[in-house]
Amino acid sequence: MATLDTRTCLFCIELEKNGPYAIDEVPEKPHGGCRCSTAPNTKSWKELGIDVKDAPPGTRASMNGQVAMPVDIEDWFADLSATDLRETFGKQKAEWFKEGKIEIADMVDDQNHIRTLAELESLIEKRN
Repeated sequence: MATLDTRTCLFCIELEKNGPYAIDEVPEKPHGGCRCSTAPNTKSWKELGIDVKDAPPGTRASMNGQVAMPVDIEDWFADLSATDLRETFGKQKAEWFKEGKIEIADMVDDQNHIRTLAELESLIEKRN
């Protein structure tokens, strides 16, 4: 569960976006001082064979207050102001993200390296 604020790094955002993970495949935190956490994805009472009413979906803390679960992290970031997006991604990446030219997944490559502006620009050109 990535922290929902402007200080969250692209690695953590991408890890959450790719979850949930099997218990034996939970990735390690990608860096020291990480504020994100793991949380189990448990079965419902019905899935456990117990005939009781399930609890309502919970909420999750964010810099803007509680948000309903489940949270699509890409949608959550898409709803941020231009100022908050610039603070999180940097000016150019924020503009491309807001314009729909790139997604969060584009900002990190398969080896978990943050893509440069030149690499992202090349990716955008290939799509057009």
